[in-house]
Amino acid sequence: MKFSRLTFLTLILGVFIAVVSPTAQGAADEFGDGAHKFIRSLADQAMTSLTDKKLNEADRQSNFRKLLSEYFDVSSLGKWVLGRYWRRASKVERAEYLNLFEDLIVGTYANRFREYTTEMLSISNTTSLGNSAIVHSLMERKDDKGLRVDWRVKFPDGRYKIVDIMIEGVSMAQTQRSEFSSVIRRNGGKVSGLISALRGKTEKLLTQSN
Repeated sequence: MKFSRLTFLTLILGVFIAVVSPTAQGAADEFGDGAHKFIRSLADQAMTSLTDKKLNEADRQSNFRKLLSEYFDVSSLGKWVLGRYWRRASKVERAEYLNLFEDLIVGTYANRFREYTTEMLSISNTTSLGNSAIVHSLMERKDDKGLRVDWRVKFPDGRYKIVDIMIEGVSMAQTQRSEFSSVIRRNGGKVSGLISALRGKTEKLLTQSN
């Protein structure tokens, strides 16, 4: 099973550790301001808990999983990415899929934080959209003009949560949804085909990292 490098978390490594540039401007309202501060808090915690060279891989994965749970609405995101196939999945398949979805993210990205880079992400402003907000930012890289990165943040159950990341206007959640859908179609429209592929992928990733 191949997972495209253009997934909704492909650039998390650079973004997580780079939102440290002090270039914030006033948000449009209280919700937007809160979303703005939420993204900066994510970066601060990631810097503290993930980039320490003394961390072993198991501890780094554990810290990453905690941040993922705290800052991302992984369950809702996983359901949305599965799309119409969520309704077709059994209760058991849904539970395993969500666990594997999280494991895929952790196994793919957690240990890359030992490869810290100095790319900077400047937060410019926030756009409020009713029950959500878009935190606009620019990843400043030495080798090019930079990359526009927008964070979609919602406020379910009284807590801010990231539900999507848009890179140069392209929704990474939508991209991942298309990839998973392709895998399911290649397996006769069965969610079990995706789950099987995810099992193999995550087992390999987590085993290699420890």
